[in-house]
Amino acid sequence: MKVGIINIGSFTSGVNQLLRTIISRNTEQKHTFIGIEIDRENREVALKELELELLKKSEKFGEEQLLHIYPSTEIENNFYSDIATSSSFDAIVIIGDDGSDRYDGKAKRLYVPTSIYNDIPGSTLSLGYDSALNSVVTSILQIKDTAKSMIYEKPRVFCVQVPGTSPNSLLSDSALAVSGMSIINEMNDDNYLDLKRIIETKYAKNETYSFLLINEAINPEVVKEKLSHLIDTDFKLVKIDEAQCLGPYPTAIDRVLSVKLANHIFDWVDSIHESGRLLVKEQQIIFSK
Repeated sequence: MKVGIINIGSFTSGVNQLLRTIISRNTEQKHTFIGIEIDRENREVALKELELELLKKSEKFGEEQLLHIYPSTEIENNFYSDIATSSSFDAIVIIGDDGSDRYDGKAKRLYVPTSIYNDIPGSTLSLGYDSALNSVVTSILQIKDTAKSMIYEKPRVFCVQVPGTSPNSLLSDSALAVSGMSIINEMNDDNYLDLKRIIETKYAKNETYSFLLINEAINPEVVKEKLSHLIDTDFKLVKIDEAQCLGPYPTAIDRVLSVKLANHIFDWVDSIHESGRLLVKEQQIIFSK
């Protein structure tokens, strides 16, 4: 069977491990897996076979990505059916895109949603989330190590802006992990008074610094100005961008999840399959139509 594989949007941690598992399991060449990329020079569709030689080359030269991402802005209606017809694919595996906007029902396909925000409907965990959370928390703890060694005469507030524009687990879980505060939505005056009291309470306990986490929907300058009218602080902004959450070294949880997903992808290709998507529920992989 000839199967196309495409990675849409962003290269989350664990995708390389997923592809390696598929390639390694296909040692008997039972199927032909073809990566679908976009040529960076002429912006046209480019295809390459995902086989053992590519894996060996990647390991030898330390190439980070076995398959480059395909920008979501380049995906048009009926894209998957068109590429399946033009390239004679029997099926297509789409990593990263949930398919909700471009599902035309003509080509056999399997969606493998990934997200650093853990915001996939129906899933309790998404590939790439644990690695992203670990990256954010590690960055903040490094700030904490420095902050503990410095003495200030007034409270310090480290405002950490993480990726994303809507409330999600990356923001809330990061705040919990570092005993920080978070702003999920625009706040009123009472909310800022509560924030002031928390900072003052921590300072009274000789905790001279506080972490305040926001996402890209919140303007840090507004937060700084609002706080400045209530309490004198040393306010510093720290930005953590999406690239920092997409590192090449996935956590153990993401490694295990990537192998489980890869095995289910291979089993789906082996079977008489229907189009659908893979979800994660209570550490189990579930196929959903």
